[in-house]
Order: sequence, then structure tokens, then C-alpha cells
Amino acid sequence: MNRFFTRSLSVVMCATVALLVNSSPSHALGIFGPPVDTTCQAYNGTTPYADQSCALCHVNGVPPALNSTGTLFKNNGFTATTAMCPVKNTAPVANAGPNQTVTLGTTVTLNGTASSDIDGNLLTYHWTLLSEPTGSGATLTNPTTAKPTFLADKPGQYVAQLIVNDGIANSAPASVTIGTANTAPVANAGPNQTVAVGATVTLNGSGSTDADGNAFTYQWSFASVPTGSAATIALPTTMKPTFIVDKAGDYVVRLIVNDGTVNSTQATVTITTANTTPVANAGPDQTAAAGTTITLNGSGSTDVDGNKLTYDWSIVSVPTGSLATFSNPTAAKPTFVADKAGQYVAQLIVNDGTVNSAPDTVIIATTGANTAPVASAGPDQTVPADSTVQLDGSASKDADSNALRYQWALTVKPTVSKATLSNATTMMASFVADVAGQYVAQVTVNDGMVNGAPDTVTITTLGGNTPPVANAGPDQTVPLGTVVTLDGSASKDADGTSLTFQWTLTTKPLGSTAAISDPSAMRPIITADMNGEYIAQLIVNDGTDSSSPDTVIIRTTTPSPAPGVYVPRARWNGSTSKLTAAGRAPKNASVEIRDAESGTVLMTVPAGDTGRFRAYFTPLFVPCAIQAAASGMLSEKTPVTGAPANCGINGGTPVLQQNQEQEREDSTPQRRKGTSR
Repeated sequence: MNRFFTRSLSVVMCATVALLVNSSPSHALGIFGPPVDTTCQAYNGTTPYADQSCALCHVNGVPPALNSTGTLFKNNGFTATTAMCPVKNTAPVANAGPNQTVTLGTTVTLNGTASSDIDGNLLTYHWTLLSEPTGSGATLTNPTTAKPTFLADKPGQYVAQLIVNDGIANSAPASVTIGTANTAPVANAGPNQTVAVGATVTLNGSGSTDADGNAFTYQWSFASVPTGSAATIALPTTMKPTFIVDKAGDYVVRLIVNDGTVNSTQATVTITTANTTPVANAGPDQTAAAGTTITLNGSGSTDVDGNKLTYDWSIVSVPTGSLATFSNPTAAKPTFVADKAGQYVAQLIVNDGTVNSAPDTVIIATTGANTAPVASAGPDQTVPADSTVQLDGSASKDADSNALRYQWALTVKPTVSKATLSNATTMMASFVADVAGQYVAQVTVNDGMVNGAPDTVTITTLGGNTPPVANAGPDQTVPLGTVVTLDGSASKDADGTSLTFQWTLTTKPLGSTAAISDPSAMRPIITADMNGEYIAQLIVNDGTDSSSPDTVIIRTTTPSPAPGVYVPRARWNGSTSKLTAAGRAPKNASVEIRDAESGTVLMTVPAGDTGRFRAYFTPLFVPCAIQAAASGMLSEKTPVTGAPANCGINGGTPVLQQNQEQEREDSTPQRRKGTSR
């Protein structure tokens, strides 16, 4: 009976279920019929698979209870077969999109929209960055969306992972790799620099960068340098190479860096030379006897820019009662007579055309009457080649019985000789006459206060021709306008051969027309037509060899009536029609600037408290030379630099007339324009 009851109950239950299911034709298995339970739909979703499951599992309108295996469970312990209540869900598939290559600094957009769910369930997204380059601070923005973003802030690879969920199950993870492309480095040649000529410049490429963090190499080169510069870059493949600024001007240097893959664009830096203040050098201090003519020497003054220097000497201190004045205070080597015993202080300022130097001073200490010593180099000698020559200065003497100091020098030796003096500061020096020819040794003696005039000795070695020795005669100081006789008669030839003469005037004052009357004569003449220095050079020839050149200096004295009034420079500027003249006169004097040819007064300027004056004006005409007159004194003639060929009072159209005519020409169009109105 029990078996019967159980079988009957099963039939009734199945029939009931069948009848209920069949009542709704809207589900996938419409023959079952009963309406779908909303609780079942909430559990399984509303996909066709879920609808079928809910329809099969609906029992008497009572919400089903599902166990963990998806089978129907009834409180009365009845368990339906799994075929009666299938719960069908397929896990979704994640798709993180294709791999990407981007430029460093790019915002990367990930794309998971290709992820899918075969059940048609709505997906949720969960992105993570599995790995990023060392030092990266990259983070995902909106990592639960289909298209999150992040910033590729470091070079290298980024790996992102995506997992999607369909509301029931997670997908297997999918990943995508984002790599950064190489970025060209950026060269930085450093800031522009301004330096002095002669300075060593250090270039600096340390500001160059590579966004990928790659090590890079350097290549420096000159884009341009000043004319005549021989500058080269030391270690041009280093970060901080150097070069020496050897000429004034602009140096443009370019830098290219390479990261191992690609060159940067070039960067440039400009190094400019500023004008450098010149340095005055008034020469060494001196000791001399009262009454001596002192020669100062400013030729050691320098300008690193290579600009031509002008000189301005002044005596800032003299012994009481001294009337010492300079022969020419604008010369490199002026002279004055130390007319009193005591101390003289001379000051030198040089100018490079732009700025004055700091002053430099030299002290000349004079004592009571002192007699200069007399040097004696001994008699001429004739020796065999390759012998040791003993020089003897023992015959030198000093009338004041002061101890003497000796200084020997070899002033002439054969061309290929390598002879050098031994014990050159002793009374008896020596040398080896290593080749045949003629040697000339000179000795100068000093008594502790002043040098004596040098004396020479000629040593002739036997064998071959001995080159002759030129002697252009002693230096001379003469009044302006003097006809000077040059004298080469002291030239000699050890072989006794007759000599021919060749004179050349190598230096003369600006504006001078002086010329040697007969350059091949033993005693030609020249006329000192302008104030300043004339240097004549003599070379003699014995028919076989020419001598080394010898020179003589002819200096003109400051003409009397011009003590205390000087015009060292005057310049004409044709583009501005202005004449500039500067000089020195007695303090607070009124200075007339005159045409040296006609005496016409062109301009009057004050000398001021310092005695210096400067005139800048448009003259009536362009003078060829000018003079300054003040306090009854007249300066020497100063040529006007830049004056045209038709300069002078009898030259071309006067300057003022030219200017007036130009002004009329310039104003004519304006008058015509006004008339037309």
C-alpha cells in the first residue's frame, strides 16, 4: 500500500507540475505554461536560458529554493532531478584591447569594450596595472569603466589587466602591453657669455636632457669665429669642453647630443668679447745722476684686445726747484732732463680708443754728480773655427771708482751658429766659435747708478767669407726742420772687402714726407719735417753676404715756442663733418685751434683745471694740419687724420657752405610740398 501511495503521489505531483508549466506559452518551453516566478528571475536573470530554468523550477507558485549545486530543494525533503531545474550561466570573456606604442608623456586610453558574455548579461570591469617602469607613478583613472586612462610618465613597458564580471562569475584575466617609443634628446649649450680676450671659456652642456632617461653623447663644434681666430675646442665630445678666446669678436658654438638612437636638434651658445681696459706700464724705476737725460719707456703697456694705444705722460712730482718737462708726453718713450738731485715721479695713462687705463708710475732717483762708467770689450780677435773665445772686459773703468757690474751679449753670429755665452755677467765671459764667420760680443757695465755706453768686440773665425757688420751710426736728437746726415762709415768687413750700402727709412711721423736722399750712399741725408721719431735702417754687403740690419733713431726736439702746449691727435669725420682735437695746455688757459697752414682760428676752447682740452666742432674748412695756441705759446703741427685730399684753406668747397647747400637741398621738397597744398 505504501508503494502504491508513493507512486500515486509522484504521478499527482508531476501532473501538477506539468499542468502549471504548460499554462504559460511565453517561455522557451511554452508547453509548460505556468508564469515565471520573479524570485527565480532575480536569481537567474532574464536571459532565455534563465527563463527556461525558472519555468521548469516553478512549483505551485511557490518560489523555489536552490541548493549550491543548482538543484531544487523542498522543505519536505523532496529533491527534484537536475534535469527538472537546470541553472545555466556561461562565464564572460575579457578583452583588454590591442597592444600599444606611445610617446613618453602621452595619456593612454585602455579599451575593454570588446569583452563579451554569451548569456547577454551586463558586464562590470575591473582594471589593474600589473607592472610599470621603475620610478613610474602611473595610476589608472576610472579603473571600473570600459575605457580607463593613465599617464605614461616613464619610458618602458606598462602591463594592464582586465577582469569582467557578468553578475554571476568573473572572466579569466586578459592583459595588454603599452610600450613607449624613443624620444629624441634635447641639447642645451648653456647661457651666452661675455669674456675678455685671452680668457679660457668653459662650455656647459649639462642642461641637455633625454625624456627616456637614456645616456647620451656630446658633439661640440664652432659655427663661427672672428676673422683670424685659430681657436679650437679642447675635448669636444665631453660635457664641459674649453677653448681660448684668441681674437676679439663673437664665437658661436653649437652642441648636438645623441641618445644612442637619434641626434638632437642643434643648440647654440654665443661667447662675446667685451672691450678690455688696457694696462699701462711706465717701465722700471731708475737711478741716475743729476743732469742726466732720462728716457722713460711705456712700450710694455698692453691691450689684450689688440687695440692701438695712445700715451699720456705727466710728471707728478719733482725735486724743489726743478723745471723738468717732457720732450713729448704723448710718445711711448719720452725724455726729460733730471736737472736737480732728488726724486722724480712720472705717471703714464694709456688709452685703447675706448677707455683709459689705470695710471702707472715710475720713480727716477737722482744723486749728485756721477760719472757714467766706460765699458771696454777688449781688442778684436781672429781665432780658428770651433775654438773657445775668451772675452775680456777688465779694461772697463769708472772714474768714481765704483764697483762695476758686467753684462755680455752676443749681438751677431753666423746664421747656423748655436754659440751661447758662459758667465755672461762676469768680467770675462766665453763662448765656442762653432762655425766659421764673424761674431760680435757686446759688454755693458753699470756702476750701481747708471749704465755706461756699450762696447763691442769682433771675433772672426778662419775659413770662408765673413759677413760684414753694418753700423748706422749713433742715435741723434735734432730740432724740427734739421737736415740730418746719416753715417754708415763705421760699418766694417773682417775680410777687408769693400762694402755697398742700402739705407731704408722704416719709420717716420704721421704726415711726414721725409725721404733718404741717396739710399746707396755711405752718408745720405733726410729732412726732419715733422716732429717725432725717424728710424733709418742700414744693410751693407761685401759682395758675398749681406750684414744683419742696424738702425739709427733720429728724434726731434719740441720746438720753441711750443713748451707746454701739445696736440697729440686730431681727426676729421667726413660723415658727420666734425673735427676732433685733444691736447694739453697751461691750466685754465684759453686755447685757440688754428689751421697750421694759414693761421686761421677755427675754434677756441678752455683748458680747464687739469690743463686738458678737447674740441669737437664743424670748421669753416677741413685743415690738413692744426696747431694750438695758448698763453703766448704755439704747439707743433699735428696732421689731421682722415682729412680729404683737397684739405686746407685753398681746398674744395668750405664745410659750412657745403652744409648750407645740403640743408637747402633737403628743405626744397618740403617747400614744394607746402606749395602744392
